[in-house]
Amino acid sequence: MRDINMLPDEIFLQKVSSKKRAYLLVRVLIFLGILAVLYAAMYTLDLQTKNETTRTEAKIATLSDVKARKIVMDNAMAELANKEKVLSTMDKGKTNFFDLLATVEATVPSTVQFTKLAAENGVMKVNGVAGTREEVAELAAMVSKIKNVENTWITSVKTEEAFTFELTFTYNKDEGGAQQ
Repeated sequence: MRDINMLPDEIFLQKVSSKKRAYLLVRVLIFLGILAVLYAAMYTLDLQTKNETTRTEAKIATLSDVKARKIVMDNAMAELANKEKVLSTMDKGKTNFFDLLATVEATVPSTVQFTKLAAENGVMKVNGVAGTREEVAELAAMVSKIKNVENTWITSVKTEEAFTFELTFTYNKDEGGAQQ
């Protein structure tokens, strides 16, 4: 048996053309969907790139600040080293009075007291009070044994209630000491 189509051709063509239109509309919608997804992906990638660039620029600014501070510190350290070098060359040939006096005080007998100390041009004068002449002599002997001390002389001893004395000695200038 044969099917006989009794419908006019326009209805059949209209049905075929509506299918074509629907197929074309689906293709356009799929294409627009793909474009929207691609646009969203590109926008997200662009946003991430901008954020990463901003973070990188912030790191660069921080590192340049650190570098600038390091340069300032290096310059300050170089200046300090230069000043220290200048001071060490200026201090050559000067006596470290702190060490010298500490050494002299370590040799003083317990009953001897200093009343006056004076130092000028490599000569130190010590005035003091002692209980006996022997203590003054012992002090002079101990001072003469100190390194860089020469020409130890007891220039005067006076007897009153106690023995007042004046002790004079010269000292050699040691290398690199700092004058105190």
